[in-house]
Amino acid sequence: MKTRNGSQVGGRSLPLVLGAPLHWGHYRTLLTMCGVFPQPVDFLRRYLTSAGDYPYHCAISTPIGTIAPTTYSSHDVRTVNEVFARRTYAARRDVRVVVDVGANIGVSALYFLTRNHHVRVHAFEPVPVNLERLAGNTAPFRERCTIHPFAVALENGQVSFGTEPTGRYGGIGVEGELIEVTCRSINEVLDEILRTEDRIDILKVDIEGLEEAVVAGIAPSLLDRVEVIYYETTGPRPFHADRFAHRYELQSNRLTRRRRSFERDEHDDQATTSHR
Repeated sequence: MKTRNGSQVGGRSLPLVLGAPLHWGHYRTLLTMCGVFPQPVDFLRRYLTSAGDYPYHCAISTPIGTIAPTTYSSHDVRTVNEVFARRTYAARRDVRVVVDVGANIGVSALYFLTRNHHVRVHAFEPVPVNLERLAGNTAPFRERCTIHPFAVALENGQVSFGTEPTGRYGGIGVEGELIEVTCRSINEVLDEILRTEDRIDILKVDIEGLEEAVVAGIAPSLLDRVEVIYYETTGPRPFHADRFAHRYELQSNRLTRRRRSFERDEHDDQATTSHR
C-alpha cells in the first residue's frame, strides 16, 4: 500500500526502508532489473535516490519489444519498478482480458498490454491529468486498450475524489484537493465487460483504501468468470475463500481461482526475460 505519511528516506517511509533487507523479494527484484531495463544503472539511481529530471522516458524490455512510457516524477518510477521488476501483477504470456481499476498513468496497463499482441485491457481512471497521461502512454496500443474515465467503487454516482500533485495517491475519501468524478459500481463494470468477453483473466484493483470493500463486494455470479484478482492492503486480506486461493507478498494480495492454477505466471515472465 502506498503511503505519504511519517518519516521518509529517499521519499520512502522509514519503516519500509529499514525492513527492506528482510524481504527476499527485493533481491529478486534487483536481479530482474538488469533484464527488464536497458539502462539499469540510471533506473536504479532514480529509484533509490528519487533524483533525476522529469518527464523521463523510461525504457523497458517486454515480450513484444522495448517500450518507453513517459514518467512524470520519481513516484512514477517506483510504480514502474513495482509493476515490471517486482511483478506485483504477474501475468501469463497467454493472458487475454484484463480489467485495470486505478490505472493511473498507464504503467500497469502497459505491463498487461505487452505480455502478447492480443491481450485487451479495460483501464479505469477518473483524474483528468492522469487520463491524459494514460492515453499518451498507451497510445501505441489504443486498439487493444479501452480507457474508461470513471472511478470504481460499490455504487454509481458522483463522488468527491481527493487528488495530490503526483497523481499517484488520490482516491475516494482521500485527503487532498477535491474534485468531483463519476463513479461506477464494480458489479456493473464487470457485468458490462462480461457481456462481450467470455471471462476476465485478471482484475487489478488499486484505489487507495477501498480495495477491500470493492473486492469483497463482487457478486458471486461475476466472480465465477474472473480468474485472478490483485489488490493492495497493508496486511493479508483474503476474500471469497470458497472460490479463490490466497497469497500475500509485499503488500499485494492475489486471489487465484481454485479450479485453475496460475502458479506459472512469474516463471513464464522470468523465462521470457532470460530468452530475450
